[in-house]
Amino acid sequence: PAALRLNLQALQLNEDSNDLTGTARTLNQTGLLYFALDDFRPALRYFFRALQLYEQSGSPDDSQLISVLTNLGASYEGLHQLDSTAHYLNRAHALTVAPHPNGWSCWGNPLPYVLREIGLLHASRGQTVQAIAYYHRSAAAAVPENDQRSRSRAYQYLAELYRSRQLPDSSVFYARQALKVGQTLPFTLGILRNSALLSNAFEAQRRPDSTLKYLRIMLTAQDSLHDPQRIKQLDAIGFAEQLRLRQLEEESTQLNSSIRMYMLWAGLGILALTALLLGGYVWRQRRANLVLQQL
Repeated sequence: PAALRLNLQALQLNEDSNDLTGTARTLNQTGLLYFALDDFRPALRYFFRALQLYEQSGSPDDSQLISVLTNLGASYEGLHQLDSTAHYLNRAHALTVAPHPNGWSCWGNPLPYVLREIGLLHASRGQTVQAIAYYHRSAAAAVPENDQRSRSRAYQYLAELYRSRQLPDSSVFYARQALKVGQTLPFTLGILRNSALLSNAFEAQRRPDSTLKYLRIMLTAQDSLHDPQRIKQLDAIGFAEQLRLRQLEEESTQLNSSIRMYMLWAGLGILALTALLLGGYVWRQRRANLVLQQL
């Protein structure tokens, strides 16, 4: 809730200062908060708004644009709309592998994230060999970037894939790797998922000590992530943001109505002036004709 509140405050400041890039970045970050809670539809709304602003800004730094495109693909994967997933991930990958003679910005190289999500797309399509290859490429690409979150997620995806293929030893190996890396970060969601995976794996192997160990880690992470008071705060903030967006829409509608009214009055004024000028011209023509007739 605190992160969402700060993002919404930053969003207001960005919009007030007409900072397109800053607004897009904040929208993207806000979408990620919803994405982390598997709430994909509101996440998509923020990501699409961010994409529109990034494209309007014409910024030479495309690392954030790639991030938004990948976030869109990942969100559609969460909704099992794989054609849309492929569309946005292919766009992101094409931009990522294009030459960057000046290097990447302070946001770093998004390649680990893009590769990981492409791997997940292959896994969703049942293409196991390709998925494993992309996950390993993602983990390897994360090392020089010191992108530990992407590395942890790549290992997690490998663990989940091996579990779904009934290969518990490989699943446990990569889940441990993912948890180890995740615990070096403020990455509660990753800790929760990997500890749950490990506790379930050891329970199936009837190893109560290991089961209890990872179950405790899981419950601690779960309490932190799903505290009822925090969820209520999140709901309240989300409702406030909906009201703010509605207010912006109403203000935009009123502005458009005012513009249309001004244009209408301007048009009527032009018509009146045209009629006046035309009337004067006709009157002068008639007077000239009368003078000619009297000669």
